[in-house]
Formats: sequence, C-alpha cells, structure tokens
Amino acid sequence: SIGEKLTWQATRDARIVVEPSRLGLSFVAQKPFGALRVVEEKRREIDTVWTNRFGGNSVVRDHANELTLTLEETGGLKRRLGLVARAYDEGVAFRYVIPQQDAFHAFSVKEELTEFRFDGDPLAWLTVYDGHENSHENIYSHRSIRSVDEKQVVGFPAVVELSNCRAAICEAALSKWAGMFLTVPLTQVPRSASAFKVALSPAPGAARTGVTAGVTPAVSPWRVVMLADDDIGLVRCRDLMLNLNPSPEGGDTAFDWVEPGVSGWDWWVNSNNDFSKERIMKGIDFAAEMGWKYQTVDGGWY
Repeated sequence: SIGEKLTWQATRDARIVVEPSRLGLSFVAQKPFGALRVVEEKRREIDTVWTNRFGGNSVVRDHANELTLTLEETGGLKRRLGLVARAYDEGVAFRYVIPQQDAFHAFSVKEELTEFRFDGDPLAWLTVYDGHENSHENIYSHRSIRSVDEKQVVGFPAVVELSNCRAAICEAALSKWAGMFLTVPLTQVPRSASAFKVALSPAPGAARTGVTAGVTPAVSPWRVVMLADDDIGLVRCRDLMLNLNPSPEGGDTAFDWVEPGVSGWDWWVNSNNDFSKERIMKGIDFAAEMGWKYQTVDGGWY
C-alpha cells in the first residue's frame, strides 16, 4: 500500500499471515519521506536451477515471482526509493533500493522502519538479548511476542506460531549494511495485535548518528519471512535462504583450494582459552598421530 505511509502485508492460502506493516527508511540530515507514488513497475518470473555441493538438496530450484517498484515523493525534493518484493512457495522477501539521484549521493541510514505485524499475541520461539553486542548464543524460549521488553532485541530466526502456519523471520544477503535485530514496540501497537520492528545494529563503540552509511546506488539485505504448514516444514524451506544470498565470486572455483577432512577440536575437548604454544602443538601432534587432516584452534581467538 502506497501513500502517506508505505506498508506491506503477506497472505498464504488466501489468509493474511503478516498484517499490514510499515515499510521505509529514515536518513541522517534528511527530512522524512513524504507521500509516494509509483513511477515505474516491473514484474518478472525467476525460474533457475543450480547445483549445491554442500547442502541437503544437491539440485536447488530458485523459483519466484518478483515485483520491482520505483517510488517517488509527490512533492518536495521528489526523492526516489525502490522496493523489490519476491513471492516464493516457501515464503516472501523484500529489500530496499536507494537509487542514484541528485537529492542525495552519499547517505547515512538513521533508522529502518520495517515492521512485521501479527494478529493477536501469538507464541513464538525467540532468542532475546539485552543489547546489540552479544554472543548470538542465548537459548530459545517459547513465549508470546508481547512478553519481550521494549529495551531488548530479538535475534534470528524468530519463529512465530500462527493459527494457519509457521513464520520464520530472517535476513539474507547482508553486505554493506548494518546487521538486523528485532524489537517489540509495545506502546506503538494496539493490544489486539503484536509486532516486531527492525532495529539495525550500530557499529560497536562508534560515536555516530547513523547505523549504515554508503553511496548510491545501494540495496539493503533481504527481509525474509519463511512460511510453512508446521515446524518441520520450515526446515524444508531452507533453500529459500540460499537462493536469496548471492553466489560466491568465482562460483565453485572460489573453493578449489578447500580439501575436506577430519579435524581435532581443542574447544570440544578442553573448553578453555589456553593458547600456549605447548597446548596447540600437543593438539596438532595428536591429530597427526590419529591420522586427522586438521586441528581446529578455537575459543578466545584473539
């Protein structure tokens, strides 16, 4: 829906899955976008097949309907913003496009306005943190969306149990953009509904007003909602994330140097941060004695 506010929603089997939810970006030293209109619309069907040497399915089909919209302010500077949306059998995805334009060449994103709204307060499997700087290792808890404190952030995937399906929120193709977390804006959403709002991660320890800076043209990562009938169905949707991430530069040849092999693992055995030369050499010698190709040095790293 386009007008004073830019919103999106998702339906599956003719039933609403994601309720009308806000879209948009705000920029440092830029006024908020005004009302928008569509100046260009493109549609295409994507249907390709590729070989995956490492995943569960060796042959992967990338099949989606894609809509690309170029939006322009109806007044003011007539700034433009692009939106690309895809519908797969396994879910939906969208990303923002910041086209090259006279209104601004360099940009700094202050906030991403993206939301994922749901009817009621459904249960979800969530991993919750007190801040952006964390280990990404918290356990998942089974709780309602509105039970999350507004000051906390939610990691990925965030799996929501809806009455007619399961929805897993993720991101893909994260490059030259801040990583995404979710917050739960309790005071901004009616109690009859619940929502996640994107909370971009600031650069650790950096004194800056924006969270992502760059030059146009630029694209955001994909915002993804995997959809399936049940929990195990989400596992079968795993190729969706692979299809949304770019191929490696050089294709398979980029990994010609990789030789598979068994590895010893110091953390698995010792669970400590002893990085003395003696302990590392002992692990390497033991791997050689066992005929293992590698020895992994883990934990602490620095």
